[in-house]
Amino acid sequence: MKLQRVLGLVLLLLALGSAHALAGLTSSAAETDLVAAVRYAVVNVRGGPGTDYPILATAVRGQTFFVTGRNAAGDWLQVCCVKDTPAWIWQPLLRLDGELESLPIVRTPARSTPTPPVGWRGEYFANRDLAGPATLVRTDSELNFRWVDVSPGPQAPATNFSARWTRTVWLEAADYDFIAQADDGVRVYLDNRLILDAWREQPPTTYRQSVGQVAAGAHDVRVEYFQAHGDATIFVWWEKRGQFPDWRGEYFEDITLQAPPLLVRNDPAIDFNWGLGSPHPAVPADNFSVRWTRQVSFEPGNYDFLARTSDGVRIYVDGWLALDEWRDTTAGYVTYTRRFDNLGGGVHTVVVEYYERGGIAYAMVWWEKR
Repeated sequence: MKLQRVLGLVLLLLALGSAHALAGLTSSAAETDLVAAVRYAVVNVRGGPGTDYPILATAVRGQTFFVTGRNAAGDWLQVCCVKDTPAWIWQPLLRLDGELESLPIVRTPARSTPTPPVGWRGEYFANRDLAGPATLVRTDSELNFRWVDVSPGPQAPATNFSARWTRTVWLEAADYDFIAQADDGVRVYLDNRLILDAWREQPPTTYRQSVGQVAAGAHDVRVEYFQAHGDATIFVWWEKRGQFPDWRGEYFEDITLQAPPLLVRNDPAIDFNWGLGSPHPAVPADNFSVRWTRQVSFEPGNYDFLARTSDGVRIYVDGWLALDEWRDTTAGYVTYTRRFDNLGGGVHTVVVEYYERGGIAYAMVWWEKR
């Protein structure tokens, strides 16, 4: 029976093709007959069982590996191989053909340069002052919230609340810009030093603070926020100075912009006709979404914001929803126009969100002063 099983698995691999050659990936049946296939568009293959190990390669949906072991917790699997070296993939990213319990527990490789875990520790308080015990504690993957008049969670009020997010991030040596958009107050700390302070009631307002000569290594980032009443918005990120001179494009493998982005790049303009193809080899051709962010200097006046897309699109100006056409299109692309009157002069943050369900992928956004 075992011989038949091995032969069946070998035939399966031959049918799936030899995609293992990508990025130096190979597989061998010397250790086990358990096969795993990648479930998602692109996954990281690491040097050890954790996100603090270096990325050795990437694998794509449908790519298969022989599994040679697991860690003690069983949440990371050792696979064969990256350039003849065993590697590791997070178990939920794989579809297994066999029993996990049959795998041996293998020794965990020594860590190289450590990197911190992904995610923000979010603490939410039922007051504006971050006082008392938190009524809600959770992990937030990113600080990009537009709650408007809705509560952040079941244990938090919709108004008169505050939040504190903390995270350790690995930064390369460089000069950085820290950007925050908030309604109402926000403070940002780097290594316990206050670098951005806008702790006041205000409409959606964007701030940018430059921090020079940040040393390479792990750094503690803390963001504090309060919401008084009305709409609630908080959006915080950072970038190397000059890294995104145009649009900061984040590409996701779903249509909800929820999963960690597969790709982040600078896009000179939102003017794309991908047809039936993909924006990038790392991004699927269907059922993907994009968030573009940019700070733009406007003259005061009245504007038309225009979008020509196949499927859904939204445009925000300083957190205000200027255009909302978040729906599938039935054929080709559609052009939308929305007025935005009395826009004040100066720098404003423009965010464009787009999703593509299937068929052709087309996205074009621009604005005109009336």
